[in-house]
Amino acid sequence: MDEEDFKRVLNPAQYRVMREKGTEEAYSGKYYSHNEHGVYACTACGSFLFASINKFDAKNGWPAFTGPLSKKYVVLTMIPEKPVEVSCKECACHLGYIQEKDGKSYFQINSIALNFHELPEWEKDEGDEEK
Repeated sequence: MDEEDFKRVLNPAQYRVMREKGTEEAYSGKYYSHNEHGVYACTACGSFLFASINKFDAKNGWPAFTGPLSKKYVVLTMIPEKPVEVSCKECACHLGYIQEKDGKSYFQINSIALNFHELPEWEKDEGDEEK
């Protein structure tokens, strides 16, 4: 995608965060306290990035994940005197940063950079209770 494509796909707030490396205001995003089961995809390109099973409350107002679905889906970039930047590998859009809490690193991601996809419910077959 070129920048004109991104401007067509993303609204102005998404473009500011994802292409101009902005940050949404803490506690303003739709996913910081979201607890449904599913996967989170890049708003720009649709690549699946994070799973709800790895999401936790870092108590800082942004969605936090212990890690991505796979390291091959994200790019980490060192920026002098700033946290490590997290970007989508497929489209190079800015997602957020690596932060640290209690000596452990985690992914702090802007809600605006994500779209949630709920996982389907599993139907039980007869006899599943016995397994």
